[in-house]
Order: sequence, then structure tokens, then C-alpha cells
Amino acid sequence: CSRNSRQQRVVACEPVPNIADTLERNCRRNGFDEVEVHRIALGARQAQVMLALNSENPGGGRVADFGTLPVHMFALDQIIADARPALIKIDVEGHELEVLRGANRTLDAEPVVVLEYNRGPHRKRIFRYLSDRGYSLYIVSDALAFNWLRMPYVTPDFENIVAVPKRLAHIVSPATAIDYPHLLLWLRYAPPRMARQVGNFVLRKLGLSHKPAD
Repeated sequence: CSRNSRQQRVVACEPVPNIADTLERNCRRNGFDEVEVHRIALGARQAQVMLALNSENPGGGRVADFGTLPVHMFALDQIIADARPALIKIDVEGHELEVLRGANRTLDAEPVVVLEYNRGPHRKRIFRYLSDRGYSLYIVSDALAFNWLRMPYVTPDFENIVAVPKRLAHIVSPATAIDYPHLLLWLRYAPPRMARQVGNFVLRKLGLSHKPAD
């Protein structure tokens, strides 16, 4: 969501048509008017690319030369222009580094970055790219706690990373590290309107949401 507007704004990018349809339908049913759905892929630049679909996992489509679905790809910097997001969530099946490179200007606003990545040769490049921009990197463990990410790091096939910018380094401490992942898990399964209200409260506490002028 943006930190420089009166109303919070959520920008969602989903290139798979049936998943984008479901997302838009769920937003309408739950009254999430602040969500904008863009039917595109994200990457380092604007291009026409092929998406390989996964029949066993509808959300597992990925950009690949052998793909069968042509989609438009844009850089995140192009999509959100001068907005200053509070948080970026990335789950792109191995295309993470390209998405980050296309968000170079957006990362100047120091949003929190949450991403899932797959094991591969680009793993350390992802870590280095974020570390070089001043981010502290944490994994979310099975115990739902933040663990400091040390390099070199051997991971399972999938891992969730939370990248915290310098301006928010003070919120990740032994006292808060356990609480926040539990809260995130609760938000995932809570009723939509309740989850949104609690999520907004947390953002305000962290100074990430806009406070309307008097």
C-alpha cells in the first residue's frame, strides 16, 4: 500500500487469466476497493514473455522460454510510478531477482520486502542485491520466528524471506521477532474484514500507513 495517499492502495500483478479473475471476484465480494489488479508479469524491463503453467499448482506458473501463454511483462517501477509502498510481496517461482531489478527506484522508498524463492544459482545474488541496498534479511522458520539470515546459507527447496530496511531495523528484536510471524499467520486465516482492520492497525503502529491531515 502507498504511504503518500489518503486511501491505502494495493497493487496486485497476476498474469494468469483465471487466477486474476478469481482475485478480482474475491476483492469485489469482500469490498476491497483499494486493490488494483494488473494482468501482467513483472520483471526487469518491459517485454513480451512466455509463461509456463503448472497443471498441479495453478499458482506455480513461471516465466520460461518453453512456456505456452504469452503475457506482457513490465518493471514494477513502471507500474507504480512515484508511489512509495510500505510493503512488497514477491512470489514468482524463480524470477525474483528480475522483479527486484525492475523495482530499483521503488526500493529507494525502503519498503519491507517479503519474498518466497526457490533453490537455485540466483539465490545468493538475491541476498546480495538486497543487502547492498541496506536491508537486513531474515527467514521465517517452521517455528514462526524470525531468524537472522547468514551467508552462505543452505535452504530447503522453498524459503520465505523478510527483508527489513534500515529505517525499520528497530522493530525486529528478540521481543518482536516471535510476535510478528504469529500475527501474519493469524491474518492469513482471519475473516477478511477483521484481518484488514488488524493489518491497518499494525501498519499504523509501525508508521507505514498514511495519517490523513486534520
